Amino acid sequence: MRVLIAEDHDATAAIIARTLRADGFDVDTTADGADLLAVCGAGEYDLLVLDRRLAGSDGLELCRELRAARCWVPVLIVSGMRGTTDVVHGLEAGADDYLGKPFAVEELRARVRAVLRRRGGAPAQPATSAEQPFCLDADTQRFLHADGEVALSQREFALLAALVQSGGRVLSRTELLRDVWQLDEANRKLVDVYVGYLRRKLKVVGDLVTIEPIRGVGYRLRTRQPEVRGQVGGTRS
Repeated sequence: MRVLIAEDHDATAAIIARTLRADGFDVDTTADGADLLAVCGAGEYDLLVLDRRLAGSDGLELCRELRAARCWVPVLIVSGMRGTTDVVHGLEAGADDYLGKPFAVEELRARVRAVLRRRGGAPAQPATSAEQPFCLDADTQRFLHADGEVALSQREFALLAALVQSGGRVLSRTELLRDVWQLDEANRKLVDVYVGYLRRKLKVVGDLVTIEPIRGVGYRLRTRQPEVRGQVGGTRS
């Protein structure tokens, strides 16, 4: 599914994009209101994540223009204007949901899935095949493989998903803490503890998945053609 993020704050756009790409979405970003109207009007996207304040554009007015043009792409407004009146104005402009900044990554994920579910566009359930020997089912926090399944805790699931999404790149403990727990490097031992939990649970799949320690750096996943679909997320401590 394709998502357009309309956000002129580069750091915020990067966080949202990284989060949704980890969940299997095809993501583009823009800070241009005219571009937004053109591509959404052409039906190129399944979801629009829209800031209220774009450079030279009013997000609410853009939303109204889309609806006036009978463009029904689901819209999730993400804005620092988070008062009750602000939320009401956003919904009245035609948005499907409204999320205030700052936001927790897991709430962003939940709201994206809720909007798509209401519009009948929730991502398909994952499945295994000869070409894709395992996948991660975020709805049930399970690791699915040809011979069965492994139940994971939310943190274990988020950690494994981060390693899968790295594409074989070594991830430092600092990176994993930031992406999975939103913690700083002072808590690096936490990563080792949860890697231990994962290794014990994944012994049942043999060499299908191997979490390889890289001395003095972090961890790398060795696997065969992984697939991740659905909602991937860590929790904030």
